[in-house]
Amino acid sequence: MRERHPPEIPTPIFRICAIVSACFCQPHPRKSTAAAATHSLIAAHSGCTDEDMAELKRFTSQKLQMNPEQVQIFTPTPSTYSTLMYYTEMDPFTHEPIQVEKDLYRKERQKEIVTCKPSQRNFDSH
Repeated sequence: MRERHPPEIPTPIFRICAIVSACFCQPHPRKSTAAAATHSLIAAHSGCTDEDMAELKRFTSQKLQMNPEQVQIFTPTPSTYSTLMYYTEMDPFTHEPIQVEKDLYRKERQKEIVTCKPSQRNFDSH
């Protein structure tokens, strides 16, 4: 994984997610079935680009062996770093400018990158 990432998301987040998912997918010692892990994914988070969504798609497909069907589009909420980043378009710790997607079409496109199967992708420029 690249070192660039939203500041509040630690670099090893994909590794942690994979470990937790693997634990949930193991059969229970006294039952014949495994628990199902549900992942909460957010598209168009402040600081995220189409490349980041493609990386998330690769991770969910290859490491988690799943195709996300429910992905939320980021919505600013009061008193969070994420909202601060959304409105200032800056990393709150380094004060460097960050990518913030505010166009609804492009937010939807980021979501589709994560949810669509590769054969369904056909993004036209807006």
